[in-house]
Amino acid sequence: MAAQILDLVVYPLLSLLVRAFFVSVPVFFLALVSASVSSGLSKKFRFKWLQSTVVSTYLIVFVLIFFLYWFPFVSVLPSVQTGSAPEGLQFSLLENVFHWAVIFAGLLFKALALTALLLPLEFVAALAFDVVSRRVSKTQWFCLFLAVYLTTLLALLVLLFNPWIIQGMVWFVWMT
Repeated sequence: MAAQILDLVVYPLLSLLVRAFFVSVPVFFLALVSASVSSGLSKKFRFKWLQSTVVSTYLIVFVLIFFLYWFPFVSVLPSVQTGSAPEGLQFSLLENVFHWAVIFAGLLFKALALTALLLPLEFVAALAFDVVSRRVSKTQWFCLFLAVYLTTLLALLVLLFNPWIIQGMVWFVWMT
């Protein structure tokens, strides 16, 4: 009976906590970058907390999406020898510029949509940061890491019960 409880409850829970830790480490570094961008925006443009958070999150998400979108194409460029298209199928300069402008506009929109989806998690992280800074520690980076860890744990729990979200995000970034 006790071994069955260990197998069904304790070990999966420990696994979830460890996975949340490993996922929260890169998210913590992104949060540090976002916090520095946010504070810079607040000082330079006199943004409030929400405005600077939205803009810094948008910039970080756009850079990540831009990298994720272009990485497969750039990584295979040296290994693919495509040659050139026949004369009638080649794009003109205006068609190429329009094509890349549409792709760039799509990436801007995707970053905006993903930023809107990340804002509730950022509100939870801000709440966790306030609670942790009052009750646990006054060290800024430790409070930030603990808030990121708790928010990552919440996000993993949401993904655990809604696995279609990951497939939808992958489809949204590369297929639309």
